[in-house]
This record gives sequence, structure tokens and C-alpha cells, in this order.
Amino acid sequence: MKRLHLDNYQDVDKLLADAWLNIQLEDSDVEPQFLDIPDEFLDKPELYITWVMSQPDFFSFTCKELLGIHLLPFQGVVLKELWTRKFPMMGCCRGFSKCETGDSIIMSNNRIGRIKDFVSDKLTPKTPHYENMSLFGENGYKEVEYSFYNGKTDNIVINTNAGFKKECTKNHPVRCVVGENIEWKNSEDINVGDYVVIDRTESWIQDPENKIEPDEAYLLGLIVGDGGYTQRGYIGFTTADKELSDSIKKLSLKYFGKSFVDVKSAPIEFRLHSVELRGRLFSHYGFQSAVCEHKDVPDCILRASKDCAKAFIQ
Repeated sequence: MKRLHLDNYQDVDKLLADAWLNIQLEDSDVEPQFLDIPDEFLDKPELYITWVMSQPDFFSFTCKELLGIHLLPFQGVVLKELWTRKFPMMGCCRGFSKCETGDSIIMSNNRIGRIKDFVSDKLTPKTPHYENMSLFGENGYKEVEYSFYNGKTDNIVINTNAGFKKECTKNHPVRCVVGENIEWKNSEDINVGDYVVIDRTESWIQDPENKIEPDEAYLLGLIVGDGGYTQRGYIGFTTADKELSDSIKKLSLKYFGKSFVDVKSAPIEFRLHSVELRGRLFSHYGFQSAVCEHKDVPDCILRASKDCAKAFIQ
């Protein structure tokens, strides 16, 4: 390893701190761990620098001093991993990461939700965000090391004949049927006529956050399925099935404290008049949009038990 002579540096400690943090420190109390210089290097700082550069933890400093390259924190971590792991890793250029849009559905250990519920778009782009959670994937639940908001990018939208939709970056891998095999293809390489794989896993969240009752979930399913809440003053419901109309009257009284009533001018139409209760659909239950064509599964169902999800779509 090349030795550096630090004759031009007034303060070796400050040099190391600046290089490690990739910032210029003035009067800072930050003391990186490696500033506890071993006794054998106290009189020979140039040898200490050589030793530091041989340590994977300080590759950011090494690249800065030897190559003049300023690494981002995660790049230093990648170099360390490549150096210390006993199994092969692939090092890729910046931009190799893959992303999905904020409304993409994922499943954690305690809820199903949209990515934007876990990673806010208010975060600094491409800055690691650490949260203690696990996500369900190909081989079950795995602990998440970190996540990040990638900022605005050019995306691709994939629509299937079955009505499924996926929006993601061009290099996001998607499982596809290729001949007799299932393989990963970047979204930009998927063509009209290709078949993408839909996950039919029966696994469900392990510890649901939301403790609503199944019949309450069924009530919400009736409202989303045959109801309307476009108008601010009431929730509407339309059905010619007496069993359904009786159910929504009974359940709305149980959970809302107020029942749907018949609309005399329209025998198959029922309404619950309340600005407060209509607003509760959004504020309490997590309804996303009042526009019919944008109806979606409420957040409370995505965080509830499997029995509640079944009741909602029943």
C-alpha cells in the first residue's frame, strides 16, 4: 500500500474526520470511531493512514485520498461488502437500482400497503431510510435493510388482459413466462403478447395492525361494490337484492349509528345522509378516492386479518 506523507496537513484528526464523513467539519463534536489512534501510530501518522486505508470500513477515505473520488455513503458500504463477503456479489453502476411507483402494493409482516405508506416521497431522494420491518417475497418474509425514494424517473406502464396494471422503472425486473420457463425480464424488454406471472400466494400478514370485525369489513365491501360516495352530503347504495339492502341497513346502524333509508323515488336506491359519516370513510377507514372509476381497497382492509379481507370481497 502506498504511504502518504502528511507534511502539508496541520491537523491529522480533522483530515480523517473530513474524509470519512465526506463533508468539511468546522467546530464539530463528531468523532469517528477510528480516531482512537493505536499507541504504535502516535509518532508515525503516515503509517496510521496506511493502516486505515487497508481497512474495509474506511474505503471512502482511501478512494478520496488515492483516487480523488468522493463516494456516497452507500457506495462505501458496497465496496466494503464486496471486500468482506465470502460469496460473490455484483457491483453495478449508479442507476442500476429498480423501483416501483408509490401506489404499488407490498406486504409487510403486519399490513398490506402501498410503497408510499412505507417510504414517503418527502424524503431526500436516494437517501437510505431505515425502518424495522419485514416484507414478503419469493421465499417468505425477509428483513428490510433499508429503502429509499428514487425521485422522479421515466417509467413504463404494463397492462394485462386480466385488468392488472404495473408501473415501474425501465430496468425493474418482472417475472414472465418464457417458453416453458419462468424468467426475470426488465420491464422495458416486455412486449405485447408476453405473459407475466401473477402471485397467487395464500400467505397473509402475520400480525394485522387493524382489528376491525369481519362484518364491518363486509359493510365496507358493500359500500365500495354497490355504493357511491361522490356527493359530499351522503353515501348511496343501489341494489335490487333485498338481502343486501337489509344487510347494509343493519350493519350501518351497528357501526355508524345510523341506518340507510329507502329513496322513495327510486325503489332500488338507498342513502345514508351524513357529511360526517361520509368523511369517516376517508379519514378513518382509508378510502382513497370518491370517483367511481378510481375505487380501491381501503387501507383498513389492507391492514386487517385474512377473514376481514375475505368478508370485504364476499
